[in-house]
Amino acid sequence: MKRIHCIVLLLIGFGLSKTAFPQTANPGQYKYVFTVAKDGSGDYKYIQDAIDAMRVYPLSPITLYIKNGVYNEKIELPATNTDVTFIGESVDKTIISFNDYSGRGKLTTFTSFTAKISGNRFRAENISFVNTAGPVGQALALYVDADKALFKNCKFLGNQDTIFASGETARQLFIGCYIEGTPILFSVRPPPFFSSVPSGPKPTRTLPLPVPRPAKNTDSCFSTAASSPIHP
Repeated sequence: MKRIHCIVLLLIGFGLSKTAFPQTANPGQYKYVFTVAKDGSGDYKYIQDAIDAMRVYPLSPITLYIKNGVYNEKIELPATNTDVTFIGESVDKTIISFNDYSGRGKLTTFTSFTAKISGNRFRAENISFVNTAGPVGQALALYVDADKALFKNCKFLGNQDTIFASGETARQLFIGCYIEGTPILFSVRPPPFFSSVPSGPKPTRTLPLPVPRPAKNTDSCFSTAASSPIHP
């Protein structure tokens, strides 16, 4: 009887090993380049569907190309989705938009985001992140708590508290971006760093934006206000 029990337990364990850890089995089955297009010409029509299809803790960086279009969806890149890059076709025509706001049902400020980015070493280029809720209170276009997140040539449009920069030790950098809101940013820690970031005509109150010196390499992009490099 004991021998039968052992065989059964071994079989159960073997079955669990194939189902509980799918990310480490047959790594070649996972894609590292995705395309999202509203017209159906890409791998997916929705950005969140592409995110959900990505391998967590990938063995190589993942790139998601997003074609022009207005993507009316609330997206979230979890902390397990590291080393992901979003590249839009055009900053003015590649738009991620939603209209949640604090007080809408059970939503709070921290769940009112259009996009939440938690995966470390995230990068985004040529994308507009928009919250269209209007003057109804706090309504985030972006919630970012990823470490070493980089946003380049992006737009962030909202009404109140457009960006929430979080993460106790997280570092974020915005280069050549446009931010609009009243105010444009709030943070629970020292603010992220901005380089050549104009604020739009809507803001009635903005926070001071420290500008680091030009970086000589990738790691030094994430710098203190005195521009000393922070290494991993």
